[in-house]
Amino acid sequence: MSASPIVNNKLTVHKLSYYNYTSPLEFREVELKGYSETSFLGPTQILIKTKASSLNPVDVILYQLTPTWLKKDVLKGFGSDYAGEVLQTGSEVKDYKEGDRVYGDLLKPFGPNGAFSDYLVLDVTKEDKIGKIPDNLSYQEAAALPIAFGTAYELITKNHNVKGANVIVFGAGTSVGTYGVEIAKYLGAKTVLATCSPKSAAKAKEYGADVIVDYTKGAEHEYKEITEFVKKNGKFDLIFDSCRDPVFMGRLKDVLKTRKEGGKYVQVFGSTTMDYRTVTVASNLPTKGIMRELVASRLPFSKYEFISASISDGGDFIKAVADLSASNKLKIPIDSVFKPKDYKKALDKFYSGSFKGKLVFDFE
Repeated sequence: MSASPIVNNKLTVHKLSYYNYTSPLEFREVELKGYSETSFLGPTQILIKTKASSLNPVDVILYQLTPTWLKKDVLKGFGSDYAGEVLQTGSEVKDYKEGDRVYGDLLKPFGPNGAFSDYLVLDVTKEDKIGKIPDNLSYQEAAALPIAFGTAYELITKNHNVKGANVIVFGAGTSVGTYGVEIAKYLGAKTVLATCSPKSAAKAKEYGADVIVDYTKGAEHEYKEITEFVKKNGKFDLIFDSCRDPVFMGRLKDVLKTRKEGGKYVQVFGSTTMDYRTVTVASNLPTKGIMRELVASRLPFSKYEFISASISDGGDFIKAVADLSASNKLKIPIDSVFKPKDYKKALDKFYSGSFKGKLVFDFE
C-alpha cells in the first residue's frame, strides 16, 4: 500500500498539461486543495496513485484544437486512459476501497483532469467509465484498454448482433481496429475480414481475423479482393471502419446487406492519413464520400444504414474486459512503454505513425 501523499490537507501533483494549442505541453506542478477544511476528499471521491496511462489520438486532437480564448485560465490535463491504485476513499464510496486496482477513461474535453498525472482525484458518481482491473492484467495492460477497446466494443455491440455474422474491419492495424477484430470474434462472428498492411497481418490473424486483405496494394485491389469474397460467401452484415477507408463509398451495394436485411456500416472518426502535428477542424471532418453516405442514410428511402461515431461514451466495455480476461482470451496490443519524462519521444513516435499498438506510460 502506497503512503498518503496528502500533507496539511493539500496534494501536490505533477501533470502533463497545457493552456491552449500555443502553450507548451509539459509536466507542471499543481497544488490541489482539500474538499473541505477537515477532509481532503469529498464524500464520493477517490484518490488514485497513477501506475500507467496510454496515449490516444483524441488526446492530441484536443490539445491541437484548444483555442487561446477557451477557458484561457484553466490548465488543461492531457490524457484519458489510466490505471492505478486507490489510496483513499470518501465516506460515501461503497464500490471501491483502499488498495483496489482500478482503470478507466476520464476524458473530459478541456478540463483540468488528465491521465498523465501522478495522482488523480475522481468523483465516482460522475465517472461511468471506471472499473476494477482483472487480477491477471498488469497496470500497463489495463491502461491500454479504455478508449480503444471501449470504442470498438460500444460501436459493434450497439449497432449489430454479430453472432454468426460476416464482418469487415477496415484498419485492423490500428488499436481500435485490432480490438474490433478481437471483439467481433469474441461475440461470435462467423467470419472477420480485416484490411491492414503486411506488417500488421500476423497480428490481425492472432487477434482472430479469418481473411486478410492488403490495402497497401491499392483501392482497386482491395475492392476486388473483398467483392470476390462476397461472390463466394454473400454480403457483409457489418462493416466496422476504424480508418475512414474510402474504397466502398458510393459502392455499398456491392458488399453490404441492406438496412432491411440488417446490414450496417459503422465508421469511427479519425483517419490513418491525418497529420496529427497540424490537426485542424477541417481535418477532423468526414470526407465528401462519407458525408454523402451519412446524408443518404438518413433519408427515409435509403437502403443502407451508415453510422459515423466518435469515442465510447459509456462503460459497457468493463464487463467484456472482465469476461475476456477471466477466460484468458483477452489480447492487448502494446507497441511501446515509456517513462513519463520521455513523453516527447512517445509523441514523436505517435506523430510518425510508426507503431502497431498502444503507446503506454509507466508511472511506477
